[in-house]
Amino acid sequence: MRAGPLHHRVTIQRRSESQDAAGSIIWTWLDHATVWAAIEPLMGREYFAASAVQSEVEVRIRMRYRSDMVETMRIRHGDDIGSPSIFSLYEILTITAPREEHRETILMCKRIVAEGMQF
Repeated sequence: MRAGPLHHRVTIQRRSESQDAAGSIIWTWLDHATVWAAIEPLMGREYFAASAVQSEVEVRIRMRYRSDMVETMRIRHGDDIGSPSIFSLYEILTITAPREEHRETILMCKRIVAEGMQF
């Protein structure tokens, strides 16, 4: 895969399970890898839910081939060093490797709300 279209720096995160002092399960997200990727918007729509306008954006994220990807991971794009609100999170819906050539990994994703989001 050529590096030209891979101009977004993204972080692959994996979900980790731990327990607090009371024995309750706590889910946290840990950084798994940071890679260059192409983010291609595919579809966006707005709809009404719970008396509020909601938006949904689907994207295709392409990166060099990775054999360690699973659908329970998520993608974080953007910088939170200067301003914690300037980043996007993407739920991975499907993972494919075209033609089994192991050149690239394609993720079909849906942008999710960052604040308080647990899936």
